[in-house]
Amino acid sequence: YVGGGDWHAFVDLMNQKAADLGCANTHFANPCGLPAEDHYTTARDLATIMRAASTHPEFCEIAGAATWDLPATSGNDARTLENTNLLIDPESPVYMGEGVVTAGKTGFTDNAGRCLVVSAKGADLSLVGVVLGGSPYADAQGVTENYYDMRNMLNWGFGAWRTGDIVV
Repeated sequence: YVGGGDWHAFVDLMNQKAADLGCANTHFANPCGLPAEDHYTTARDLATIMRAASTHPEFCEIAGAATWDLPATSGNDARTLENTNLLIDPESPVYMGEGVVTAGKTGFTDNAGRCLVVSAKGADLSLVGVVLGGSPYADAQGVTENYYDMRNMLNWGFGAWRTGDIVV
């Protein structure tokens, strides 16, 4: 629908939006994220994109849910999608707790490794984290290192900063 049904037009819109957000080192060659010549981004640009995306409540509602129920359409039966982000899965050993990770996107290619981009909220602080290049090998609990790295970064970020009044 977006781009008039032409995926090339949609990719052009993606590139324009990335530029509008200030992404200086991102270029999309396709809408799916699979490897392609002239398809690249950086951790900084992914953080910029996630920060912008997480301002949309609908995005957070979907990308922050462990499961999402899709209704039936003329081409598909109703079905439930399961999010691959283990940080929001209550059954996962790396689950961060209800509402901590507000949205996220996982990804993997042979060249990029295991990648994870999330937005998260603490008591007085919102964070965005990016982990790129994680090992594809899971531990005995079925968790890859990108989840441990992200959990550690978020816990550090929530613990390292304090808010309060400054008295002069």
